[in-house]
Amino acid sequence: MSGKKNKRLLGVISIFLWAVILTIVLRSYLEKTGYTLPVFWIVILACVAAFLGWWVYMSVRINHLIKRLDAAGFQYQTTHDEKAYLTELDECAKMPGAEKITLSKMPAKDYLTILKIRTLREAGRTAEASTLLETARTEITNDRARQLLKAEEEQLP
Repeated sequence: MSGKKNKRLLGVISIFLWAVILTIVLRSYLEKTGYTLPVFWIVILACVAAFLGWWVYMSVRINHLIKRLDAAGFQYQTTHDEKAYLTELDECAKMPGAEKITLSKMPAKDYLTILKIRTLREAGRTAEASTLLETARTEITNDRARQLLKAEEEQLP
């Protein structure tokens, strides 16, 4: 089993365990108050709560990444400092959850890699852009990202 499948399996198991823990806590609380609710409904409520918690958590991560990427892009457009922009793109790629987040129908890491290649090309650093492009060619599996990668390759001298 690959590492990605293991992470997904661990994610499902963790949500299930949170649902079990919330079920136990909710059941004990309801028994103390004298109100009883069938276990089935408690499990459903716990699963919904775990899912909503995960959803809010991922939304915060996505929002943080987008704000940071937006600020870096704005700074690059105003100062044309490609070194600072590339550093910020690297930091964005290292952010927790960057592998799970999708931007423009492709993984955020692939999106950031393509932005780095484009920035290097536009800055005249074609050797670095070509090296990164060769590395990215083996790592990128998303079809849309591969199309953008091919377009960048065609624009390189």
